[in-house]
Amino acid sequence: VIAIKNNILRATVQSVFIPELVDRVTKKHITSYTYDIIVNCSRTETVYLNGSTPQTGKSLHFVNNSPLDFLIYAGKYKVQHQNNLYLLNSNLDKKYVEVLARTTEQISQFYSKNMGIAYDANVVFPQIFSIGPKNQYAKWAFTVTPTIVMDVNELNTKIDLKTGTITDPNTFRIIAHEMAHKYFMQQLNAIGTRNLWRFYHETLAEYLAFKAVENLLSETIYKEQLTKYKFTEKNKNASFPTFDEIENSEKNLANASYNYYPLYLIGFEKMFGIDNTFKLLRRLVLDKNQFTFDTEYFKTRILKIGITQQDFEKYKVTFLNSTNCNNQF
Repeated sequence: VIAIKNNILRATVQSVFIPELVDRVTKKHITSYTYDIIVNCSRTETVYLNGSTPQTGKSLHFVNNSPLDFLIYAGKYKVQHQNNLYLLNSNLDKKYVEVLARTTEQISQFYSKNMGIAYDANVVFPQIFSIGPKNQYAKWAFTVTPTIVMDVNELNTKIDLKTGTITDPNTFRIIAHEMAHKYFMQQLNAIGTRNLWRFYHETLAEYLAFKAVENLLSETIYKEQLTKYKFTEKNKNASFPTFDEIENSEKNLANASYNYYPLYLIGFEKMFGIDNTFKLLRRLVLDKNQFTFDTEYFKTRILKIGITQQDFEKYKVTFLNSTNCNNQF
């Protein structure tokens, strides 16, 4: 929805009130655009358009040459800026902002180094607000890359100023996950698929976030998070559509895309090593200019990075063709 509250307007690509192109052949909605836009206001306002620096005034000129999905956050609010981090409409104390800025910088550097693709974007956090029930967005965030809309103000309860770190691993993982969408949503955009977009966007971003937890927090916390969210008793006893069945499955795979299908990548890492796993993730992004993102796209990229056909077949039987590969761990 287009949300308006307390003199602030928030609208995103999910709210189609700007012209949107549709591919005649594939019927795919093209939602990412470059732009050169002048925003005129009847009074002095602060305006942020996805991909630009926030500006304050009555006539504001925004230019962005990198195609991005649409988001606007406009009205009467304060902007906080620290290094590559912008906070919109937040009342977070400067000391907490500094910790958050260091954290996002660590994550972006980790991604740049291991993906081999620069994380060349500011991280922008507009404060989320509800126009419905008070708990509508409790413990939740959404991304219109590189913008992460979440409850920024609650982070003062998640940050330890003595250690200068985010103490809640789940909060760290959520931020890392949303930042990973720069690769798996913005650059590799599979939104034209029925169900596989969840794998290409959410599953791959979730795996990348877990690697950030493992390397920037600790291996112990990483294993604890795996046990809490992936290796649960419910997951161990469930049956899931195989990789080839995901696209046309009638099941709701929203939770599975976070809590089960990342095992495909963890299993790939187990069989072929972390270097080959990052090589695969990199290849998936670099070869993004494809007509469709089907199951073959994932499989052929595995072969393309040098995995032999024989080893691929073993991986396919063990993980991709399994209705539950929990027992492999």
